[in-house]
Amino acid sequence: MNDIRRGARFAVVFDDELWQREVGRFAPNARARTAAEAARRVLERDGVAKQRLLACEAAALDGTRLANCVKLLAALEAQGLTVVSPAAGV
Repeated sequence: MNDIRRGARFAVVFDDELWQREVGRFAPNARARTAAEAARRVLERDGVAKQRLLACEAAALDGTRLANCVKLLAALEAQGLTVVSPAAGV
C-alpha cells in the first residue's frame, strides 16, 4: 500500500451513498461512469497532492457549513466530478 501522506499527499474519501446517487445513475458502460470509476480508483489508491486541493467557501448555498473543507475538481472529459472531503489545516 502506498504511503498516502508521503510528499504532502492526502487520502481521498468518497461518500458511497452520494457516489451511488450521482455516478450510479449512469449505465454501467457509460463513458462518464467508467471515467469516474477509474478516477476514483486512482484517487483512493494514490491520494491527492495538496496543491490540487481547493478551499471551499465557508457555507454552501443551502447553508451547509464548509469551513475547513476542501474540494478536488477532476475533469472527466466533458463531465465533471467534484470530490469534497474535510481536511484540517489545509
